[in-house]
Amino acid sequence: MQALADNKILIGRINGLFGVRGWLRFFSYTRPPANLISYNPLWVKTAQGWQSFEVETSQAYADGRLVAKFKGVDEREEARLLMGCDVAISPEQLPKTDPTDYYWVDLVGCTVETLAGVSLGVVKEMMETGAHDVMRVRQGKSDELIPFVLDRVVKSVDLNAKRITIDWEPGYFNESNA
Repeated sequence: MQALADNKILIGRINGLFGVRGWLRFFSYTRPPANLISYNPLWVKTAQGWQSFEVETSQAYADGRLVAKFKGVDEREEARLLMGCDVAISPEQLPKTDPTDYYWVDLVGCTVETLAGVSLGVVKEMMETGAHDVMRVRQGKSDELIPFVLDRVVKSVDLNAKRITIDWEPGYFNESNA
């Protein structure tokens, strides 16, 4: 999930048509992917800007396909106009979390500093790897990749202050060393 400047959280994209009655196929950025079709309404970035669509019905298939039908979009040609559009939700639609859980969108923009108070930059992106999540922290023109491992690397997260304190040696692993 990615925060957008217009107070929307990008969660996927419309990537196909499904049938002839206005159903759409989706590519999801959520984890698990089927979470995308659990939100209602969905915001779609059309040529006219963000538009809210009420999900009339939806289905997640075992093969990973996600399909949904929007209320008022009843024909294949109407649905075709939405092909390739980004899909988002508003922040208020996210379920509330436990205080020790964080949405990636909340971490992007946080300043990262070491226990000694040395600023390493700002979280520009969160990435999923097989072992753990990783923060891409940018300072100037360089990026540093830092594991987001609570207690071991990440010692505290203060979302109100937009600060993440870590036990990490600057430059340990950055893109130029990868």
